[in-house]
Amino acid sequence: MPSNEIISNDPEEFGRSTSKPKSEKRKKKEEAPVNHHYLHIVNKLEIPDSLTRFHLIAATFQSLQSIVLFYVASKKTINRSVFTNFATDEDLGEDMYIRPNAELLGSLSISYYTAIFIMLASTDHWLCVLPFSRPKYHYYITRHQSPFKWVEYGFSASLMHVLISQLVGITDVHTLVCMFFISGSMIHFGTMHESMNAKARADGYAQNWFPFWASCVMHVAMWAIMLSYYQARMETAKSPGLLSVVIFVVFFLEAIYALVFYLIWAKIGRFADFMFGEHFYIILSFTAKTFLAWVTLAGGADRKYGASI
Repeated sequence: MPSNEIISNDPEEFGRSTSKPKSEKRKKKEEAPVNHHYLHIVNKLEIPDSLTRFHLIAATFQSLQSIVLFYVASKKTINRSVFTNFATDEDLGEDMYIRPNAELLGSLSISYYTAIFIMLASTDHWLCVLPFSRPKYHYYITRHQSPFKWVEYGFSASLMHVLISQLVGITDVHTLVCMFFISGSMIHFGTMHESMNAKARADGYAQNWFPFWASCVMHVAMWAIMLSYYQARMETAKSPGLLSVVIFVVFFLEAIYALVFYLIWAKIGRFADFMFGEHFYIILSFTAKTFLAWVTLAGGADRKYGASI
C-alpha cells in the first residue's frame, strides 16, 4: 500500500526530524570552551596548595640563580668554537670522492647557556603562579596536562643538550642545530602523549603509548651521538673527570625523567596521583638544571679541569 509520506532526495533533508536544528548546533559550538574535545574530562583533579608553594619557591630560587649565573658568565666566558663542514673535492686522498672542509664559523659562549636555561625554568614556574596565567595553568593541570612545563622543557632541555654536545666535542654547527631539534622533538612527543591520553588516564580508557615510545627513540638517538663523541674525547682528554661526571649524572637524571613519566601515565604506586608526579618533576628539573649549570661553570673556571670540560 503506497504511503502518503513524502520522501525528499535532498541529503540535508534526510534525518532532519531526528537531529537538532543547525542554529542550536551553531550556538552550542560557539558556547563551547577551547576547541579541544579531549579536554572534556569527567574525573578532574583538585590542585593542592603545596603545588603552588613548590612553584613559588622554585621560581624564586631559579630567578635569583639566573641573575647570579648571568653575572658569573659576564666575568668568566667559556667559549667553544663552531665550524661548518661543507664538502670539497680539493686535496683528496686515494679512493676519496669528497671530504669535509672545516671552516671556523665563530665561537659561542656556553657560560651564557646555563643562565638562559635557568631563566627559562624560572619563567615557567612564575607563569604557574602569577594571576594572569595561573587560571590557564589550573585549567590544564586539573585535566591531567601540564603544557607550560613542556613548552619550557622544549627550549631549556634542548639548550642543555646543545651544551652537552659542545662539551663532548661536537663542533659542526649543523649537527648542533639538529641536536637542538631532536631534543625538541623528544619533548614534543611527551606533550603529544599528554594531550592524546589525558581523557584516557582520567576516565579509565586504554592509552595510546606511541608518543612515549617515539620520544624514547629520539632520546636514545640523541644520546648515542653524544656518547660516541664522549668516547672519542676520552681518548685525547688530559683530565676527563668533570666531563665524565656531567655525562653520567645528566644521563642518569634524564633516565629518571622517562621512568617518572611512565609511572605517572601507567598510574603505578604513588605516581598514580598526577599531582605527586608534578611535585616530583619540579624537584627533578631543579636538580638537573642547577647541577649542569654550576658544574659547567666550575669546569670552565678552573684551569686544572678546563681541558676536560
